[in-house]
Amino acid sequence: DGDTIAHLRGIGFPKKGRPIQEVVDEMRKNVYPHQTFMQHPRFFALVPGPMSLYSWLGDIMTSAYNTHAGSWMLSSSASLLEGEVIRWMCDQAGYPDTAGGLFLSGGSLSNLTALAAARNARLSEHEYAIGTAYVSDQTHSSVAKGLRILGFRSDQIRKVPSDKNFRMDVSALEKKVMDDQAAGMKPFAIIATAGTTNTGSIDPLNEIADLCEKHNIWLHVDGAYGASILASSKYKPLLSGISCSDSITWDAHKWLMQTYSCSVVLAKENQQLRNCFSTHPEYLKDAETNE
Repeated sequence: DGDTIAHLRGIGFPKKGRPIQEVVDEMRKNVYPHQTFMQHPRFFALVPGPMSLYSWLGDIMTSAYNTHAGSWMLSSSASLLEGEVIRWMCDQAGYPDTAGGLFLSGGSLSNLTALAAARNARLSEHEYAIGTAYVSDQTHSSVAKGLRILGFRSDQIRKVPSDKNFRMDVSALEKKVMDDQAAGMKPFAIIATAGTTNTGSIDPLNEIADLCEKHNIWLHVDGAYGASILASSKYKPLLSGISCSDSITWDAHKWLMQTYSCSVVLAKENQQLRNCFSTHPEYLKDAETNE
């Protein structure tokens, strides 16, 4: 209501602390009730789903222990668990033993990470200015935004029309790729979607994968919404072809009922992530050697 909004907008930053119970009571009275309650098991209005009690408990334990998992030295045990979960997700996607991945805060950052790896794998630095990437008119806006963050111009991001079922038109896609190659551009990434935000549509992954193989283009599947179908033995065939991709975005805080933020980016060749992001600063060295 208006009074609550006015109160919160004018609450300011106090110079003195307050009793913790008072703060908790105010949060429960003025903050938490005034939001869309997506935790109800029958909430289907938006893509995010309710989290499970087990996920909530895990989040509490993670926050309480405040584990720093930035390196093997700091938390080898948590790193092992992280690796097991990522391996399971790679297996569901049909990725080989060479696959790997990273936990990230959301689909936007996962898409950005995959696109950075794609750029590193398919373009040399002097080719950045001629690289082109392909999205459909149903692709999530985070993809084009990520490409812009990486330094690509708007005219290097090709928008492909979708068909009557809101799936990427592969014929139109191939024509754009061929036209760009003829014009001296270098197509380096196609972003297919497994579960679009507007309609839940799934792009024709097998056909797009064939096109990518033909032209040596990186195939990234934005499965932030729909990749969880891989965990269903009944509906998994809907994502036939996803194993041919080079990378996948998969949000566990949607259909897998995890707390925010729990996204994963998977790469068929984990070395591609290392090639793009690995670094060896002095402060991460355990000891200096003569080797």
